[in-house]
Amino acid sequence: MSLLGEERKSRIMEWLEEEGKVMTKDLIERLDVSGETVRRYLEELERERQLKRVYGGAIYQGGKRETPISRRTDQLSRRLARYAKGWLSDYSCIFLGRGEPVEHLLPYLTGNATIVTNSLIVASHLEQCRKMGPFTGEIRLLGGTVDAYGQTVGVEVLQALDAYAFDACFLSFDGAEIERGFVSDDIESSLIQKAVISCTKDVYAFLANDEFQGNRKYKVAEFRRAKIVLSPASYPPSWEMKLFNERVNWMVVS
Repeated sequence: MSLLGEERKSRIMEWLEEEGKVMTKDLIERLDVSGETVRRYLEELERERQLKRVYGGAIYQGGKRETPISRRTDQLSRRLARYAKGWLSDYSCIFLGRGEPVEHLLPYLTGNATIVTNSLIVASHLEQCRKMGPFTGEIRLLGGTVDAYGQTVGVEVLQALDAYAFDACFLSFDGAEIERGFVSDDIESSLIQKAVISCTKDVYAFLANDEFQGNRKYKVAEFRRAKIVLSPASYPPSWEMKLFNERVNWMVVS
């Protein structure tokens, strides 16, 4: 089997997501590479905080997921992040919102971009990435009231955002509806996402679920505001004409 290094690492993560643990001797056989090559891949993935090396192999960073549903959600988030990682290097000032797909993007950051966030989790992980390298950029955590999701919200955050003009933002949305576009269950989150989008050139939208039904309370933005929509599933067939007319770039990451 002939695979490039990144493809092999992706295979390792897929097996790890499905099985919870992988053994070095099995990876040597599965990938048809040397033990030294496998160890190098595991070291790189550990530096990216995607796994933890143990005797004879590796396990998920933080352990195997507790339920099939949570494991599937995490798998989707990781796949979305791996797909989007190539776009990070194109920008010098980036806003990162909360959510698993965004968190899984962090190990792929390189260079000295300025990263702005209102997520305490993202800021903490960014600091770890900076200590380990190769990310060397500036981290700015917006001040405000900390909500139940571990993000700062309120008028202080909205006022601070007025001072920025982001090259790009990466946002994870609660859902999508044909008439309203990106939607949210939380009013504070929706207000911040609206403000971020209004001062960003390129908006990358993550949909970490494949359910497009339901009536979430708050509209955030029309689909056409996103440069790219990354989703684990295609949109319903009835959406085809509207998305075509609005030139929405919807990418399915399975």
